[in-house]
Amino acid sequence: MAQSVRQPPFYADKFRLIVYIDEGGNLQPVRSVADWRKRQAHILANMQSVMGELPEEGKRVPLDVQGHEEKQLPHFVRRKITFATEPNDRVPAYLLIPNDVLNDRDHKAPAMLCLHQTTQIGKEEPVGLGGNPSLM
Repeated sequence: MAQSVRQPPFYADKFRLIVYIDEGGNLQPVRSVADWRKRQAHILANMQSVMGELPEEGKRVPLDVQGHEEKQLPHFVRRKITFATEPNDRVPAYLLIPNDVLNDRDHKAPAMLCLHQTTQIGKEEPVGLGGNPSLM
């Protein structure tokens, strides 16, 4: 008999990360590590419901990041990289690093994942290589 998969709670405001939805469906402030673990589990479950489940531990491979090109721009460096996702498979990506972070290895900075549009040039558009400023 198939197990029913419980859907993770829906968060209407994706920017409010310091709240979680409790078992009764109510928003609660994150006040402890345990509260954050609940929110973190909801984020992961919602991500996997859209993107698919993360690979099992035995199927994971070392990231093995390789650089292929680099261009210094006025405010950041743009690196074209690839990384391993499974045996014999690599994913190309761009990594943009602000100059102040690049010049100060102890500088902590937030990161952002930019999922590209479904344009012909794909991931090149949001890094400024497509020429359409409304898609950057």
